[in-house]
Amino acid sequence: MWFEEVHNGFFKQGIKVEEKLTEVQSKYQKIEVYRSKEFGNVLVIDGHGMLCDKDEFIYHEMMAHVAMCTHKEPKKVLIIGGGDGGVAREVLRHDGVEVDMVEIDEEVVNISKEYFPHVGDWDNPRLSLVIGDGIEFVKNAESKSYDIVLVDSTDPEGPAVGLFNRNLRQCLSHPQR
Repeated sequence: MWFEEVHNGFFKQGIKVEEKLTEVQSKYQKIEVYRSKEFGNVLVIDGHGMLCDKDEFIYHEMMAHVAMCTHKEPKKVLIIGGGDGGVAREVLRHDGVEVDMVEIDEEVVNISKEYFPHVGDWDNPRLSLVIGDGIEFVKNAESKSYDIVLVDSTDPEGPAVGLFNRNLRQCLSHPQR
């Protein structure tokens, strides 16, 4: 059996999988987990591969550490999305940092905890998980309340469309251009 992902109607890639471990249709998206001999568990959202056990660290480390290491003194970080917990785990490796993570789909968090328990640092007291809409969260956030905002979402389609604009800058302590 194969999981195949088609990109823009002209490129396809696939992973040989042993079995489908779960499939859930949440309020927002279709979430699947497959087991692969070579890649371990594979998380798929709306037909797009999101992460797999074997190499999830590559994306999560780059997403977190580049921003964290280029800020002079990050103390408060907002992660929008990131329901698998990997970006938060990497940000929390930095001492003295507090993280608010806003994930719209609680099912992504639940499935990640069950099938990818090593990815998130869910019990870290410096992590505050909010199940809700990241766009609304930012609208209601105090001005300049975060040093870094990381958007770890699906591609800009469906509920993620509104995350790809400049409105997120309002809650940054020192907005970049």
